[in-house]
Amino acid sequence: MTIPSEKPQEIGVVEHHDQPDVPLYFPDRSDPWNTVKPYNFHYIPKSDVPLHNLLRLYHSVHLRSLRPLVPTLALDNQGFEVHRLDTRMKYDDFKNEQLIEQVYVSELERYFTKKLGAKKIRPLDFQLRLRGREFPHFQGKPSARPQPSLMTHVDVTPEATKSIIRELYEGVAEQICESRYQIITVWRPLRVPVRDWPLALCDTSTVDPGDMVENDVIYPNYVAENLMIHYNEGQKWYWLPDQAEDEVLVFKAVDSDTNKNNLMFPF
Repeated sequence: MTIPSEKPQEIGVVEHHDQPDVPLYFPDRSDPWNTVKPYNFHYIPKSDVPLHNLLRLYHSVHLRSLRPLVPTLALDNQGFEVHRLDTRMKYDDFKNEQLIEQVYVSELERYFTKKLGAKKIRPLDFQLRLRGREFPHFQGKPSARPQPSLMTHVDVTPEATKSIIRELYEGVAEQICESRYQIITVWRPLRVPVRDWPLALCDTSTVDPGDMVENDVIYPNYVAENLMIHYNEGQKWYWLPDQAEDEVLVFKAVDSDTNKNNLMFPF
């Protein structure tokens, strides 16, 4: 969820327009990742270790509008969908983590259990992104709040997903790992229409597996692992123009069924 700091513009006619020549950030292919694994800290370490070892390069990409495709989108095809989903939560309610857990997360759990036909849905985490006015220029200092991501990435790797399952489900973890499981992300804007740092999505069928790079994401008490993606001219990127308050982007991070589009690249 991202809250733009500016006052939103008035909602008018939604245009189904593409956006040519949009700069997206990708990891540089020249980094020495055959011998050194990329990483980035999500806190300030006590030592003088650099906060990351990434070299970001931006490439201009053509962002295609999702608007004409919404009725035909499918998680198992393109890897993402657009849902109309109301919530009882008001803007200020999202500043209260207890309300998010008790109300909003419960709403999502009920809705997607029915919508996806899942046997069980277990919420893993949530994050509120409040874009600072100075973003993305913080003069080398980390922001106090999560900001929009500046690197194309997948939230979690398949192997890290198995570790999450084993940690959460313990005795029945191996049984779950032998069945089909997914990690799905739901992205909702809180200030609309979205014209400021919208989310971009890449069609996984256009991604070369050789372009994916595993990356350590380091927190104070644990290390997560996600995937970054090198730029490739064959990739197809999309966005949802003027995303409304009740429109949520739903996309897969991981799908254990390798016959499906099983990874999703958001930015």
